[in-house]
Amino acid sequence: MALTWVVQCIDKVNTEGEFSDVCKKIGWVAMEGDQSIAKNNIAFKTGVTTLNSANSESYTAFSNLTENQCVGWVKNILGTSEVTAIENEISASLTEQGNSTITRLNENFPWN
Repeated sequence: MALTWVVQCIDKVNTEGEFSDVCKKIGWVAMEGDQSIAKNNIAFKTGVTTLNSANSESYTAFSNLTENQCVGWVKNILGTSEVTAIENEISASLTEQGNSTITRLNENFPWN
């Protein structure tokens, strides 16, 4: 699985100035994994990013948002250096898991 960014939640307000259904915060997860039978490893980082105030150039009503647009806003606010640091941390964690002798079980527990 390639490293992906996913929106988990959005906080919005009904109105802000002249705009309606305005997004204020985006909860996100960035993740990467190798979920083959032999590996079953995943690394991720979560966060919440507060958006800038709505203006006529950047405003999009909640009902018209796309996930790519929201992820773009998050990455833009975080900045290239922070996005790179997050993605490097995730990749390093996944590599560390791949080199580990520990087996992670997500199913087939003794009580199932």
